[in-house]
Amino acid sequence: MGLLSRFVAGLLVMASLLAAGLAGGAAAAPNAVPPVGLTYTITGLPKGSTLTVLYLSGIAGNRGGSAQARSGSMSFVHFLGAHSLEVSSSNTGSLTADVTEDVDAAGATISGKADVPSGATVKLRDDATDQQIDLRNGEFSINTTSLSRAAHRVQPIAVVTRDITSAKGER
Repeated sequence: MGLLSRFVAGLLVMASLLAAGLAGGAAAAPNAVPPVGLTYTITGLPKGSTLTVLYLSGIAGNRGGSAQARSGSMSFVHFLGAHSLEVSSSNTGSLTADVTEDVDAAGATISGKADVPSGATVKLRDDATDQQIDLRNGEFSINTTSLSRAAHRVQPIAVVTRDITSAKGER
């Protein structure tokens, strides 16, 4: 085998291994979409009350989140998987807080049902798009960026191989 033929064969082997690695990586991580950050801005949550958000569709998983009280104090914050979020104020006074949750979106829209205690106002924002809605008692939906993110997933590449013959006719 000539030098040029060996070089080209080596390149083809490396390209095949690279393609197999990319295809295997894409198959191993089908949900390679970044999480959707949802921020709840809660104002005036009365003392001893709980804000409850039940997700009905659009969320495949929950990666957790963070909460920061701007005034008052929290009794608890529960990030309950793909199902719900609960934020409770302590018995010492009303709560104003920001709660951020990172979720794996299962579609272009997240929908749910909120129980907002009387006297509280809640705004829900998709952090990537800055789309914001006022959350009230009852059902809600917010568009997310999950479909545009899904379009940017790593796609496997196809490798085309050819039989290359050197100038001397060697293979």
